[in-house]
Amino acid sequence: MKYSMLLLLSFWLNHSNAQIIEDIEAYKSFSDTLLVTQTYHFKNNKQGITQKINYLGVIKDENQIPFKVLVSFIDLGGKGVNDLIFIAENNQFQYKLNLPTDAPYKISKNKLYFRNENVTKTMQLNDSFKKLFCTPFECF
Repeated sequence: MKYSMLLLLSFWLNHSNAQIIEDIEAYKSFSDTLLVTQTYHFKNNKQGITQKINYLGVIKDENQIPFKVLVSFIDLGGKGVNDLIFIAENNQFQYKLNLPTDAPYKISKNKLYFRNENVTKTMQLNDSFKKLFCTPFECF
């Protein structure tokens, strides 16, 4: 689906009729307006789909390229789609996660923080994430 700034603007005007964001270009446009550690909610009443996007902030890779980090959770009425999105000025990467708990929950001191049951681990970005994203617990 192609999304325009008009569709993104509809989120700000009326949350209950906003469009669900799914493609990487729409995430890139949307990310231009985000605030750090803010959660955004979208809902499509006709289709019964809801989406929550957590903007975690900015992290730099090993080449000092800054990436905005977004985590998207789309609820399709009992089933879900979980995405981890990295957006830089000239690059975007989107990874499908198995579960919402596979996503990082914060960024601090240029590290992503992950939690698996009672274990918390951190990681920094290196260039390998552009081909295969591996958390401290598994790869996607």
